[in-house]
Amino acid sequence: MLQINHSLQQSEGVLEEICSGLGLDCQLELEVDGKENLRIEGSADSYRIRAPKEYMIYRGLLVLASQLSQGETDIQILERPAYRQLGFMEDCSRNAVLTVEASKILIRQLALMGYSHFQLYMEDTYQLRDEPYFGYFRGAYTKEELQAIEEECHRYGMEFIPCIQTLAHLIAYLKWNISSIQAIRDVDNILLIGDERTYALIDKMFEALSHLKTRTINIGMDEAHLVGLGQYLNQHGYQKRSLIMCQHLERVLDIADKYGFHCSMWSDMFFQLLTASKDYTGQLEIDSEIQAYLDRLKDRVTLIYWDYYQTSRESYGQKLASHQQLGE
Repeated sequence: MLQINHSLQQSEGVLEEICSGLGLDCQLELEVDGKENLRIEGSADSYRIRAPKEYMIYRGLLVLASQLSQGETDIQILERPAYRQLGFMEDCSRNAVLTVEASKILIRQLALMGYSHFQLYMEDTYQLRDEPYFGYFRGAYTKEELQAIEEECHRYGMEFIPCIQTLAHLIAYLKWNISSIQAIRDVDNILLIGDERTYALIDKMFEALSHLKTRTINIGMDEAHLVGLGQYLNQHGYQKRSLIMCQHLERVLDIADKYGFHCSMWSDMFFQLLTASKDYTGQLEIDSEIQAYLDRLKDRVTLIYWDYYQTSRESYGQKLASHQQLGE
């Protein structure tokens, strides 16, 4: 028997399906109470699961099923989440693009592990209006496919977050020898900052995702190592690259505002352009012009630290401290 509080009523069918799949044949009381911890308690085929958020209920069911499968019947478990949010990003820009059905299987597994959101990393693998070469022969998602993936996330109380690129990492699109495409290519895989045709393309990116219910989006902007050193350099001469990065970010955020999105982005380029060491280890050197941009933009974008390369806790601690300084 399944007893749920009002906040879970719309998910009753999913919960029954999960309980059946896990072999939970017992009396269950499920409640989302908004408190800090996941709590599982009970005995003799009667158990209660209380969770801070809906997606944590599914982890509670998996933990309970695991305990029962080991012969435990008198259960008292308290879990305190280490993070306010726990997300998974699926790379759909290298090799194969995840199908909708495969996404649904993965989302279910993530829900059972207590993940709060599911992200698809899509450089050019979603369709844009009047841009046939964007995602050409790459398995680009249609509007309907992305909606289906988001709906599956919502079934488990998870949020779907699209992760795109609005500066670099667009070689699969920029490689095409089409005059209209090459006109907005700075160098390598980087869009041409300051050109209105670039911002028309970025507007189409947000337009393509505006049909989703989520209003959270990751706009990328990482690893644009040669920004301002290609066609931009030929047109404008050498300009302070940290400044043109800030100018570009502001334009992208203006477009995001038009569609009601709040943006997050990777922070590595700020450290490459604002430190002597060109990475997270250096001391930030921020002049008044850049500081004015940062002060104006910091409440409009969430900066995300990423770094795969360190081998010590101390090194990560130092870099995270520098990252926090950038957002202050």
